[in-house]
Amino acid sequence: DWVTRLTKRELELLHDFGYGRSDDEIADKYQLTPSTIHTHRRNIMSKLDIHSSSDLVRWSVENGFVRFLP
Repeated sequence: DWVTRLTKRELELLHDFGYGRSDDEIADKYQLTPSTIHTHRRNIMSKLDIHSSSDLVRWSVENGFVRFLP
């Protein structure tokens, strides 16, 4: 089950990754370093067996972390 593999912070960041935000944008939002955000992204992708940022965006949309309003 993917939910149990991800930390609370990783689940929180999936929303931002899903919208395609950059590491710098996310770092500013959470007052973290871009390097920390990059590490979170890499860890999430490893845990979910995702191999590209575009696949991470798609996965986030498909699993409800991103909502598009009509």
